[in-house]
Amino acid sequence: MINQAEQPHFRGWIASGLLMTNALLWGAIAVPSPALAQERSAKDICLEAIIATQKRIVEGRTINLEMQVLDLDESRGYLGDRSQELQFIMGDFSRPGLTPDGRAVLQSPVLMQSMATEIISDCPSIGSVVFAAADSEWAISFGLIEGGVQAFQCLQREPWESSPAPWGFLDCNN
Repeated sequence: MINQAEQPHFRGWIASGLLMTNALLWGAIAVPSPALAQERSAKDICLEAIIATQKRIVEGRTINLEMQVLDLDESRGYLGDRSQELQFIMGDFSRPGLTPDGRAVLQSPVLMQSMATEIISDCPSIGSVVFAAADSEWAISFGLIEGGVQAFQCLQREPWESSPAPWGFLDCNN
């Protein structure tokens, strides 16, 4: 069991009318019987994937973690109903810099892609997953591209171009 001091912060998540808090995220998850397992809702499956990812990030590491879900800009061309982005923000907002453990997570593309794949596979409204350092521009985004979960690519554009980067790309002019 994770004690209160080790729990990551959760800014809030509203999806399909469901407001989840830290208490809900860290509540016990009962394993249903096989007959009941078929009745699990998409929200339950998604929540389990998010909790599993949260635990993979923090267990055995010294990391402050906050999560938030944002609505994606329609002009980016996301895929159908996948209109939300889940962000895992590591670090401490009260002081700059990451712990070595936070840096290790952000320097592990295989780990991040694995976690993003699980969430995108289990959460039908999530189109992208971002792993980021708090108060920094260091962020790695993953999304469903050509049938698989891939890291978004950097797009160099002219300074006068103001439209958002297309799906699968990040504006890297900053």
